[in-house]
Amino acid sequence: MSSSTPPPIPGQENKEPEKPEEKKNVFTAAQAVGIGLVLICGLFVLFNVSMINSSSMYFPKLLVAGIAGLPLGLVMLIFKGGNVSLADIQGGGGLMMIISAAPMTHKIIWGITFVVGIIAAFQILAHFGLEI
Repeated sequence: MSSSTPPPIPGQENKEPEKPEEKKNVFTAAQAVGIGLVLICGLFVLFNVSMINSSSMYFPKLLVAGIAGLPLGLVMLIFKGGNVSLADIQGGGGLMMIISAAPMTHKIIWGITFVVGIIAAFQILAHFGLEI
């Protein structure tokens, strides 16, 4: 007459068992690209500045890419585009999937930031008398 299941606790007769929570993505793919841009472009700028200080030589294309990419990376962290996760882009598509899923306002802001970053990079090079 004894059963293998214990009797229900009063007040919990009809409750369903708790389901484990789904893991939410910490970063969207655009934010991951933003972090990568900030790190890589920061290294480009740091490398070139240290070369200018030590030997008065530099790599102008890397310096322009670093200066132009830093603000774009920061803006991609703030304006994170569509809801594309890193797992979604592993199958292929990559950057085009990120851009196509982003709202138009984010695309416009990314484009304006990139253009302003390139203009700023050339202005900085001209200010310090560096040639490309």
